[in-house]
Parts: sequence; structure tokens; C-alpha cells
Amino acid sequence: MSRLKGAPSPPGEARQVSTFVLPALVLIGVFLVFPALWTIYLGLTDYRLTGLEAAEPQVVGLDNYTSALGDERFRGSLWLTVQFVLGSAVIGQAGLGFAIAWVLRDRRGPVKRVVFALAYLRLLRSRHAEAAP
Repeated sequence: MSRLKGAPSPPGEARQVSTFVLPALVLIGVFLVFPALWTIYLGLTDYRLTGLEAAEPQVVGLDNYTSALGDERFRGSLWLTVQFVLGSAVIGQAGLGFAIAWVLRDRRGPVKRVVFALAYLRLLRSRHAEAAP
């Protein structure tokens, strides 16, 4: 039976909800928020892994970013990465997938089944490739 709008929550409902939400929030914090903040910290300091400088990293501000953007090889790599992401993810997956779905939206019969089977087999192949040693 659903609760009426504006009715008070039963006692213990907030605890039950937080029991389910808290583990998800912990995982988001550990695997998304902390690494993002750590990456920003590393980018703003001259952090070292070894040597005397490793004991006390100094804040250098945006110097790391300006020197990286000033490097011709870095800019070339960044441009190549942008092209790859746009070509692979945006055009190759989203655009091509939408186009195939649009063309097949009203079709019936073996052509539609074969295309869907190929798409599904591609997903299976990816999973097996990831699990291969």
C-alpha cells in the first residue's frame, strides 16, 4: 500500500533507505570522487615519487598545464585523442547505431533479426575478449 502524499514517514524508513544508499555513495566516493580530486592535486603540484622533493611537494599552480599545452608533441597527441573519440564513440557508435536503428525501425523478417544477432554477438565477443588471459 502506498503512502499518501505529505504523510509522515514510518519510523526507521530513513535508516532503511540509508542502508541501501550508503554503500553506493562510498563506492562513488572511492572510485570517482577521490581519484578526480587526487588528479587535480597532482596537476597543481610538483609531486615526485622519489628523492628529497617527494617529502614536500610544492604547489606550482597551472604551470604543469601550461607547459603541457606548450609542448608540440602533447598537442599532437591531444588532437589525435579527440579525433579518435569523436570518430569511434560519437560517429562510429552513436551515429552509426542510431542510423541502423532508424533504417530497421519498421522492418520485419530476417534482415532485422540478422542485424540484431550481429550486434548481440559483438557484445558477447567483447566480453570474451576482456576475460581472455
